[in-house]
Amino acid sequence: MKYLIRHGQTDHNVRGIYQSTSDCQPLTPTGEKQILSIGRQLEPKRMTSILSSPSFRARQSASLLCHRLSLDAEICDWLAEVSNPKWAGLSKKFIQSKFSSDWKAWRDHPDTVYWGNLNRVLDDKARDVVFGMNRLRASSEDILVSHDHTLRSIMIQQCDLTISSHKKFSIPQGSLSLLDYTNGQPSKIRAMGLRFDDEGPCRISCNKSARIILVRHGATDGNASRIYQGLSSDLRLSHDGLQQMAFSAELLSKIEPTFIFTSELRRTQESAEILGFSKHPIQDSRLNEFDYGHWVGKTESEVMSQFPDEYRKFYDGSHSQPIHEAESFEGFKKRIRDALFDIVKKLMSSNDIAGRTAIIVTHDVAARIAICELLKINPSTFVRFPICNGGISVIELSPGGYWRLVLHNALNTDIADRYDHAYF
Repeated sequence: MKYLIRHGQTDHNVRGIYQSTSDCQPLTPTGEKQILSIGRQLEPKRMTSILSSPSFRARQSASLLCHRLSLDAEICDWLAEVSNPKWAGLSKKFIQSKFSSDWKAWRDHPDTVYWGNLNRVLDDKARDVVFGMNRLRASSEDILVSHDHTLRSIMIQQCDLTISSHKKFSIPQGSLSLLDYTNGQPSKIRAMGLRFDDEGPCRISCNKSARIILVRHGATDGNASRIYQGLSSDLRLSHDGLQQMAFSAELLSKIEPTFIFTSELRRTQESAEILGFSKHPIQDSRLNEFDYGHWVGKTESEVMSQFPDEYRKFYDGSHSQPIHEAESFEGFKKRIRDALFDIVKKLMSSNDIAGRTAIIVTHDVAARIAICELLKINPSTFVRFPICNGGISVIELSPGGYWRLVLHNALNTDIADRYDHAYF
Protein backbone atom coordinates (compact mmCIF):
# COMPACT_ATOMS: atom_id res chain seq x y z
CA MET A 1 0.00 0.00 0.00
CA LYS A 2 1.18 3.55 -0.76
CA TYR A 3 -0.02 6.31 1.55
CA LEU A 4 -0.36 9.55 -0.41
CA ILE A 5 -0.44 12.62 1.81
CA ARG A 6 -1.01 16.15 0.63
CA HIS A 7 0.93 18.65 2.76
CA GLY A 8 -0.89 20.46 5.56
CA GLN A 9 -2.59 23.81 5.16
CA THR A 10 -0.43 26.93 4.65
CA ASP A 11 -1.34 30.61 4.90
CA HIS A 12 -1.31 30.79 1.09
CA ASN A 13 -3.92 28.02 0.99
CA VAL A 14 -6.12 30.03 3.35
CA ARG A 15 -5.71 33.23 1.33
CA GLY A 16 -6.19 31.57 -2.06
CA ILE A 17 -2.66 32.28 -3.30
CA TYR A 18 -1.11 30.06 -5.96
CA GLN A 19 2.00 28.42 -4.46
CA SER A 20 3.48 26.34 -7.28
CA THR A 21 7.07 25.49 -6.34
CA SER A 22 7.46 28.58 -4.11
CA ASP A 23 9.30 27.54 -0.97
CA CYS A 24 8.54 30.11 1.70
CA GLN A 25 5.30 28.97 3.30
CA PRO A 26 5.31 27.05 6.60
CA LEU A 27 2.26 25.15 7.78
CA THR A 28 -0.39 26.96 9.78
CA PRO A 29 -1.31 25.55 13.22
CA THR A 30 -4.29 23.94 11.49
CA GLY A 31 -1.95 22.40 8.91
CA GLU A 32 0.25 20.95 11.63
CA LYS A 33 -2.79 19.42 13.36
CA GLN A 34 -3.93 17.90 10.06
CA ILE A 35 -0.63 16.08 9.59
CA LEU A 36 -0.32 15.01 13.22
CA SER A 37 -3.83 13.54 13.02
CA ILE A 38 -2.80 11.50 9.97
CA GLY A 39 0.31 10.39 11.87
CA ARG A 40 -1.86 9.04 14.68
CA GLN A 41 -3.80 6.98 12.16
CA LEU A 42 -0.62 5.55 10.64
CA GLU A 43 1.20 4.93 13.92
CA PRO A 44 -0.13 1.36 14.45
CA LYS A 45 1.14 0.31 11.02
CA ARG A 46 4.75 -0.60 10.23
CA MET A 47 5.84 1.88 7.59
CA THR A 48 8.84 1.27 5.36
CA SER A 49 9.77 4.80 4.33
CA ILE A 50 8.71 8.43 4.01
CA LEU A 51 9.38 10.22 0.73
CA SER A 52 8.81 13.97 0.40
CA SER A 53 8.64 16.71 -2.18
CA PRO A 54 11.49 19.25 -1.81
CA SER A 55 9.02 22.09 -1.09
CA PHE A 56 9.20 23.42 2.48
CA ARG A 57 5.50 22.82 3.20
CA ALA A 58 5.91 19.16 2.20
CA ARG A 59 9.19 18.74 4.08
CA GLN A 60 7.65 20.22 7.22
CA SER A 61 4.72 17.83 6.88
CA ALA A 62 7.10 14.90 6.40
CA SER A 63 9.15 16.00 9.42
CA LEU A 64 6.07 15.85 11.66
CA LEU A 65 5.36 12.34 10.39
CA CYS A 66 9.00 11.28 10.86
CA HIS A 67 8.91 12.31 14.49
CA ARG A 68 5.65 10.43 15.05
CA LEU A 69 6.65 7.27 13.18
CA SER A 70 10.40 7.18 14.01
CA LEU A 71 11.49 7.29 10.37
CA ASP A 72 13.72 9.52 8.27
CA ALA A 73 12.46 11.28 5.14
CA GLU A 74 14.01 11.01 1.69
CA ILE A 75 13.65 14.14 -0.47
CA CYS A 76 12.56 13.28 -4.03
CA ASP A 77 12.46 15.81 -6.86
CA TRP A 78 9.87 13.74 -8.71
CA LEU A 79 7.35 14.55 -5.95
CA ALA A 80 7.63 18.33 -6.56
CA GLU A 81 4.45 20.15 -7.54
CA VAL A 82 3.50 20.88 -11.13
CA SER A 83 4.85 24.37 -11.72
CA ASN A 84 3.90 27.59 -13.46
CA PRO A 85 6.46 30.05 -12.00
CA LYS A 86 4.80 33.17 -13.42
CA TRP A 87 1.72 32.50 -11.25
CA ALA A 88 3.62 31.79 -8.02
CA GLY A 89 2.66 34.21 -5.23
CA LEU A 90 -0.35 35.61 -7.08
CA SER A 91 -3.89 35.29 -5.79
CA LYS A 92 -6.16 32.98 -7.73
CA LYS A 93 -8.62 35.84 -8.23
CA PHE A 94 -5.87 37.93 -9.85
CA ILE A 95 -4.76 35.00 -12.03
CA GLN A 96 -8.35 34.42 -13.15
CA SER A 97 -8.69 38.05 -14.24
CA LYS A 98 -5.16 38.66 -15.62
CA PHE A 99 -4.62 35.27 -17.27
CA SER A 100 -8.25 34.30 -17.85
CA SER A 101 -7.80 32.01 -20.88
CA ASP A 102 -4.70 30.30 -19.43
CA TRP A 103 -6.49 29.74 -16.11
CA LYS A 104 -9.56 28.23 -17.77
CA ALA A 105 -7.35 25.98 -19.88
CA TRP A 106 -5.52 24.74 -16.76
CA ARG A 107 -8.79 24.28 -14.85
CA ASP A 108 -10.82 22.62 -17.58
CA HIS A 109 -8.26 21.07 -19.96
CA PRO A 110 -5.02 20.57 -18.01
CA ASP A 111 -3.94 17.77 -20.36
CA THR A 112 -3.53 20.37 -23.16
CA VAL A 113 -1.34 22.87 -21.28
CA TYR A 114 2.32 23.46 -22.22
CA TRP A 115 3.29 26.56 -20.16
CA GLY A 116 6.17 27.23 -22.55
CA ASN A 117 7.58 23.69 -22.31
CA LEU A 118 8.38 21.50 -25.28
CA ASN A 119 6.06 18.86 -23.83
CA ARG A 120 2.67 19.13 -22.19
CA VAL A 121 3.04 19.79 -18.47
CA LEU A 122 1.17 16.68 -17.36
CA ASP A 123 3.09 14.46 -19.82
CA ASP A 124 6.32 15.55 -18.15
CA LYS A 125 4.86 14.93 -14.71
CA ALA A 126 3.65 11.47 -15.80
CA ARG A 127 7.20 10.56 -16.83
CA ASP A 128 8.51 11.79 -13.45
CA VAL A 129 5.90 9.69 -11.67
CA VAL A 130 6.72 6.53 -13.65
CA PHE A 131 10.42 6.98 -12.83
CA GLY A 132 9.75 7.52 -9.14
CA MET A 133 7.14 4.81 -8.60
CA ASN A 134 9.24 2.19 -10.40
CA ARG A 135 11.84 2.61 -7.64
CA LEU A 136 9.35 1.46 -4.99
CA ARG A 137 8.66 -2.15 -4.09
CA ALA A 138 5.02 -3.15 -4.34
CA SER A 139 5.23 -4.92 -0.99
CA SER A 140 6.61 -1.92 0.91
CA GLU A 141 4.45 0.43 3.00
CA ASP A 142 5.58 3.85 1.74
CA ILE A 143 4.38 7.34 2.63
CA LEU A 144 4.56 9.91 -0.18
CA VAL A 145 4.19 13.55 0.94
CA SER A 146 3.46 15.81 -1.98
CA HIS A 147 0.93 18.18 -3.60
CA ASP A 148 -2.51 18.15 -5.20
CA HIS A 149 -1.57 17.91 -8.88
CA THR A 150 1.38 15.58 -8.33
CA LEU A 151 -0.70 13.18 -6.23
CA ARG A 152 -3.44 13.27 -8.85
CA SER A 153 -0.84 12.41 -11.49
CA ILE A 154 0.37 9.45 -9.41
CA MET A 155 -3.15 8.05 -9.00
CA ILE A 156 -4.09 8.57 -12.64
CA GLN A 157 -0.89 7.08 -14.02
CA GLN A 158 -0.87 4.11 -11.66
CA CYS A 159 -4.57 3.36 -12.20
CA ASP A 160 -4.14 3.43 -15.98
CA LEU A 161 -6.56 6.34 -16.43
CA THR A 162 -6.16 8.91 -19.20
CA ILE A 163 -4.37 12.20 -18.55
CA SER A 164 -7.59 14.01 -19.51
CA SER A 165 -9.15 12.66 -16.29
CA HIS A 166 -6.70 14.76 -14.21
CA LYS A 167 -9.32 17.47 -13.68
CA LYS A 168 -11.86 14.93 -12.39
CA PHE A 169 -10.07 14.61 -9.02
CA SER A 170 -9.26 17.13 -6.30
CA ILE A 171 -7.20 16.32 -3.19
CA PRO A 172 -7.61 18.62 -0.15
CA GLN A 173 -4.75 19.87 2.00
CA GLY A 174 -3.82 17.71 4.97
CA SER A 175 -5.52 14.62 3.59
CA LEU A 176 -4.60 10.96 3.16
CA SER A 177 -5.24 8.77 0.12
CA LEU A 178 -4.55 5.03 -0.13
CA LEU A 179 -3.20 3.52 -3.34
CA ASP A 180 -3.09 -0.26 -3.62
CA TYR A 181 0.05 -0.43 -5.72
CA THR A 182 1.30 -3.38 -7.78
CA ASN A 183 4.27 -3.15 -10.14
CA GLY A 184 3.11 -3.78 -13.69
CA GLN A 185 -0.60 -3.94 -12.78
CA PRO A 186 -3.15 -1.10 -12.57
CA SER A 187 -3.53 0.13 -8.99
CA LYS A 188 -6.73 0.64 -7.01
CA ILE A 189 -7.73 3.79 -5.14
CA ARG A 190 -8.67 2.32 -1.78
CA ALA A 191 -9.49 5.76 -0.38
CA MET A 192 -8.96 9.41 -1.32
CA GLY A 193 -9.09 12.73 0.50
CA LEU A 194 -9.46 11.35 4.05
CA ARG A 195 -9.08 13.92 6.83
CA PHE A 196 -8.80 13.35 10.56
CA ASP A 197 -8.98 15.26 13.83
CA ASP A 198 -8.29 14.34 17.45
CA GLU A 199 -11.40 12.14 17.57
CA GLY A 200 -10.80 10.26 14.30
CA PRO A 201 -12.20 10.77 10.78
CA CYS A 202 -13.57 14.26 10.16
CA ARG A 203 -17.27 14.68 9.59
CA ILE A 204 -18.19 15.69 6.05
CA SER A 205 -18.96 19.40 6.14
CA CYS A 206 -21.49 21.50 4.25
CA ASN A 207 -20.30 22.95 0.97
CA LYS A 208 -21.31 25.69 -1.47
CA SER A 209 -20.97 23.31 -4.43
CA ALA A 210 -23.73 21.03 -5.65
CA ARG A 211 -22.82 17.50 -4.62
CA ILE A 212 -23.73 13.88 -5.09
CA ILE A 213 -22.82 11.65 -2.13
CA LEU A 214 -22.65 7.93 -2.82
CA VAL A 215 -23.09 5.59 0.16
CA ARG A 216 -22.69 1.83 -0.08
CA HIS A 217 -25.20 -0.04 2.09
CA GLY A 218 -24.09 -1.69 5.35
CA ALA A 219 -22.96 -5.30 5.41
CA THR A 220 -25.24 -8.31 5.31
CA ASP A 221 -24.42 -11.90 6.29
CA GLY A 222 -23.84 -12.46 2.58
CA ASN A 223 -21.11 -9.82 2.53
CA ALA A 224 -19.45 -11.41 5.56
CA SER A 225 -19.45 -14.81 3.81
CA ARG A 226 -18.22 -13.24 0.53
CA ILE A 227 -21.35 -14.47 -1.26
CA TYR A 228 -22.61 -12.80 -4.43
CA GLN A 229 -26.00 -11.27 -3.64
CA GLY A 230 -26.73 -9.17 -6.68
CA LEU A 231 -30.29 -8.23 -7.51
CA SER A 232 -32.19 -11.40 -6.60
CA SER A 233 -30.89 -11.77 -3.03
CA ASP A 234 -32.62 -9.34 -0.66
CA LEU A 235 -30.89 -9.85 2.68
CA ARG A 236 -31.28 -7.52 5.64
CA LEU A 237 -28.36 -5.76 7.32
CA SER A 238 -26.35 -7.79 9.78
CA HIS A 239 -25.34 -6.54 13.23
CA ASP A 240 -22.06 -5.34 11.72
CA GLY A 241 -23.97 -3.63 8.92
CA LEU A 242 -26.18 -1.76 11.38
CA GLN A 243 -23.08 -0.56 13.23
CA GLN A 244 -21.36 0.48 9.98
CA MET A 245 -24.32 2.63 9.00
CA ALA A 246 -24.43 4.22 12.46
CA PHE A 247 -20.78 5.20 11.88
CA SER A 248 -21.66 6.54 8.43
CA ALA A 249 -24.48 8.57 9.96
CA GLU A 250 -21.90 10.25 12.22
CA LEU A 251 -19.74 11.22 9.25
CA LEU A 252 -22.78 12.67 7.46
CA SER A 253 -24.30 14.36 10.53
CA LYS A 254 -23.49 17.89 9.28
CA ILE A 255 -25.23 17.32 5.94
CA GLU A 256 -28.85 18.20 5.23
CA PRO A 257 -29.56 16.58 1.85
CA THR A 258 -31.90 18.00 -0.75
CA PHE A 259 -32.85 14.48 -1.89
CA ILE A 260 -32.13 10.90 -0.84
CA PHE A 261 -32.31 7.99 -3.28
CA THR A 262 -32.08 4.25 -2.64
CA SER A 263 -32.43 1.09 -4.67
CA GLU A 264 -35.48 -1.13 -4.18
CA LEU A 265 -33.53 -3.65 -2.09
CA ARG A 266 -33.93 -3.80 1.69
CA ARG A 267 -30.26 -3.42 2.51
CA THR A 268 -30.17 0.08 0.99
CA GLN A 269 -33.52 1.12 2.50
CA GLU A 270 -32.47 -0.01 5.98
CA SER A 271 -29.15 1.82 5.51
CA ALA A 272 -30.90 5.05 4.51
CA GLU A 273 -33.20 4.81 7.53
CA ILE A 274 -30.21 4.55 9.91
CA LEU A 275 -28.65 7.65 8.37
CA GLY A 276 -31.53 9.47 10.04
CA PHE A 277 -32.31 12.28 7.61
CA SER A 278 -35.70 13.96 7.69
CA LYS A 279 -36.17 13.63 3.92
CA HIS A 280 -38.10 10.58 2.78
CA PRO A 281 -35.96 8.39 0.47
CA ILE A 282 -36.97 7.98 -3.16
CA GLN A 283 -36.72 4.37 -4.35
CA ASP A 284 -35.36 3.80 -7.84
CA SER A 285 -35.03 0.28 -9.28
CA ARG A 286 -32.33 1.52 -11.67
CA LEU A 287 -30.01 1.84 -8.64
CA ASN A 288 -30.32 -1.88 -7.85
CA GLU A 289 -27.16 -3.97 -7.80
CA PHE A 290 -25.92 -5.82 -10.87
CA ASP A 291 -27.76 -9.12 -11.44
CA TYR A 292 -24.97 -11.71 -11.26
CA GLY A 293 -27.02 -14.53 -12.78
CA HIS A 294 -25.73 -17.98 -11.83
CA TRP A 295 -23.09 -16.45 -9.51
CA VAL A 296 -25.81 -15.48 -7.00
CA GLY A 297 -25.59 -17.51 -3.81
CA LYS A 298 -22.04 -18.67 -4.55
CA THR A 299 -18.93 -17.52 -2.72
CA GLU A 300 -16.18 -15.68 -4.52
CA SER A 301 -13.85 -18.69 -4.27
CA GLU A 302 -16.57 -20.94 -5.80
CA VAL A 303 -17.06 -18.52 -8.70
CA MET A 304 -13.29 -18.29 -9.28
CA SER A 305 -12.94 -22.08 -9.43
CA GLN A 306 -16.15 -22.91 -11.33
CA PHE A 307 -16.27 -19.99 -13.78
CA PRO A 308 -12.68 -18.71 -14.07
CA ASP A 309 -13.11 -17.10 -17.51
CA GLU A 310 -16.29 -15.26 -16.49
CA TYR A 311 -14.65 -14.06 -13.29
CA ARG A 312 -11.46 -12.85 -15.00
CA LYS A 313 -13.29 -11.06 -17.80
CA PHE A 314 -15.70 -9.35 -15.41
CA TYR A 315 -12.99 -7.89 -13.21
CA ASP A 316 -10.55 -6.99 -15.98
CA GLY A 317 -13.24 -4.67 -17.32
CA SER A 318 -13.51 -6.26 -20.77
CA HIS A 319 -16.74 -8.23 -20.11
CA SER A 320 -15.98 -10.23 -23.25
CA GLN A 321 -17.23 -13.37 -21.46
CA PRO A 322 -20.86 -12.70 -20.38
CA ILE A 323 -21.96 -14.21 -17.07
CA HIS A 324 -24.56 -16.91 -17.69
CA GLU A 325 -28.12 -15.77 -16.83
CA ALA A 326 -26.83 -12.34 -15.71
CA GLU A 327 -28.04 -9.02 -17.07
CA SER A 328 -25.85 -7.52 -19.78
CA PHE A 329 -23.20 -5.20 -18.41
CA GLU A 330 -24.05 -2.65 -21.09
CA GLY A 331 -27.67 -2.68 -19.93
CA PHE A 332 -26.54 -2.32 -16.32
CA LYS A 333 -24.36 0.69 -17.14
CA LYS A 334 -27.22 2.26 -19.08
CA ARG A 335 -29.71 2.00 -16.22
CA ILE A 336 -27.19 3.54 -13.78
CA ARG A 337 -26.47 6.29 -16.32
CA ASP A 338 -30.18 6.96 -16.84
CA ALA A 339 -30.81 7.11 -13.09
CA LEU A 340 -27.93 9.58 -12.64
CA PHE A 341 -29.22 11.75 -15.48
CA ASP A 342 -32.59 12.10 -13.75
CA ILE A 343 -30.99 12.67 -10.33
CA VAL A 344 -28.71 15.41 -11.66
CA LYS A 345 -31.64 17.00 -13.49
CA LYS A 346 -33.66 17.02 -10.27
CA LEU A 347 -30.70 18.40 -8.31
CA MET A 348 -30.20 21.23 -10.79
CA SER A 349 -33.89 22.17 -11.02
CA SER A 350 -33.36 25.37 -9.03
CA ASN A 351 -32.13 28.84 -9.84
CA ASP A 352 -29.73 28.53 -6.92
CA ILE A 353 -27.94 25.16 -6.87
CA ALA A 354 -25.35 26.15 -4.24
CA GLY A 355 -25.14 23.51 -1.54
CA ARG A 356 -27.81 21.26 -3.04
CA THR A 357 -26.95 17.66 -2.23
CA ALA A 358 -28.27 14.31 -3.40
CA ILE A 359 -27.41 11.25 -1.31
CA ILE A 360 -27.58 7.94 -3.16
CA VAL A 361 -27.56 4.78 -1.03
CA THR A 362 -26.73 1.94 -3.37
CA HIS A 363 -24.49 -1.10 -3.91
CA ASP A 364 -20.88 -2.05 -4.63
CA VAL A 365 -20.67 -2.23 -8.42
CA ALA A 366 -23.53 0.27 -8.84
CA ALA A 367 -21.59 2.86 -6.80
CA ARG A 368 -18.38 2.21 -8.72
CA ILE A 369 -20.11 2.58 -12.07
CA ALA A 370 -21.82 5.75 -10.82
CA ILE A 371 -18.39 7.24 -10.05
CA CYS A 372 -17.16 6.43 -13.56
CA GLU A 373 -20.30 7.79 -15.22
CA LEU A 374 -20.30 11.06 -13.26
CA LEU A 375 -16.59 11.61 -13.90
CA LYS A 376 -17.04 10.57 -17.55
CA ILE A 377 -14.19 8.08 -17.42
CA ASN A 378 -14.17 4.62 -18.98
CA PRO A 379 -16.66 2.44 -17.03
CA SER A 380 -14.37 -0.57 -17.51
CA THR A 381 -12.11 1.07 -14.89
CA PHE A 382 -14.78 0.56 -12.19
CA VAL A 383 -12.50 -1.97 -10.51
CA ARG A 384 -10.10 0.90 -9.64
CA PHE A 385 -12.64 2.36 -7.16
CA PRO A 386 -13.42 -0.29 -4.52
CA ILE A 387 -15.82 0.86 -1.83
CA CYS A 388 -16.46 -0.82 1.53
CA ASN A 389 -19.83 -1.47 3.14
CA GLY A 390 -20.84 1.86 4.67
CA GLY A 391 -18.22 3.66 2.57
CA ILE A 392 -18.92 7.23 1.46
CA SER A 393 -17.73 8.96 -1.72
CA VAL A 394 -18.37 12.63 -2.53
CA ILE A 395 -18.54 14.02 -6.04
CA GLU A 396 -18.95 17.78 -6.40
CA LEU A 397 -19.75 20.08 -9.28
CA SER A 398 -16.62 22.06 -10.15
CA PRO A 399 -16.55 25.76 -11.19
CA GLY A 400 -15.95 24.48 -14.72
CA GLY A 401 -19.29 22.65 -14.72
CA TYR A 402 -17.95 19.06 -14.58
CA TRP A 403 -18.14 16.56 -11.72
CA ARG A 404 -14.99 15.73 -9.75
CA LEU A 405 -14.22 13.25 -6.99
CA VAL A 406 -13.14 14.95 -3.74
CA LEU A 407 -13.58 12.09 -1.25
CA HIS A 408 -13.62 8.33 -1.74
CA ASN A 409 -14.45 5.46 0.60
CA ALA A 410 -14.62 7.44 3.84
CA LEU A 411 -15.29 5.21 6.83
CA ASN A 412 -15.49 5.94 10.53
CA THR A 413 -13.05 3.08 11.21
CA ASP A 414 -9.35 2.28 11.11
CA ILE A 415 -7.65 2.68 7.73
CA ALA A 416 -6.65 -1.00 7.83
CA ASP A 417 -10.29 -1.86 7.08
CA ARG A 418 -9.79 -0.87 3.46
CA TYR A 419 -8.23 -4.15 2.36
CA ASP A 420 -9.91 -6.77 0.16
CA HIS A 421 -11.68 -8.60 3.00
CA ALA A 422 -13.78 -5.48 3.64
CA TYR A 423 -14.94 -4.89 0.08
CA PHE A 424 -17.13 -7.85 -0.76
